[in-house]
Amino acid sequence: MSIPHDRDPVGTAQNLTQALTKMSERLDAAVARERRTRRIAWGLAVSVLVDVVFTVVVTLIAIQAHHASTAASNASMRAQHASASNLALCRASNVARHQQIELWDFLLQLAHGPETPQQKRNINAFRMHLDAIFAPRDCTALGKKRP
Repeated sequence: MSIPHDRDPVGTAQNLTQALTKMSERLDAAVARERRTRRIAWGLAVSVLVDVVFTVVVTLIAIQAHHASTAASNASMRAQHASASNLALCRASNVARHQQIELWDFLLQLAHGPETPQQKRNINAFRMHLDAIFAPRDCTALGKKRP
């Protein structure tokens, strides 16, 4: 009894073995591609995560820089406003001091009558004292630093 060539069990086994070997090689290659693809996917996911974190950090830094810039600008404007207010207040105070001296001069003229030398000395001392305490202030020196 002879087995036809196409039904040869040894040849069929060899063909099956070769087919399984090729399939095994293809499967190994597919597994290797899958691992490589998985590593690339993980790398991409980590890259996107790092990008998102970096974007958030840069955004927070930009917001803080903006707030610092705005605060510095506001502080500068407040300082200029305060300086202008101080200058106006100084000038108004000088006007009030001058008016005080005029008021006392007016009162002293009203009381003009017989004066003894002692009274004249007292009035002159009083006027010198008025000139000293109501002397105008130097408003231009407000913004200058003192050593």
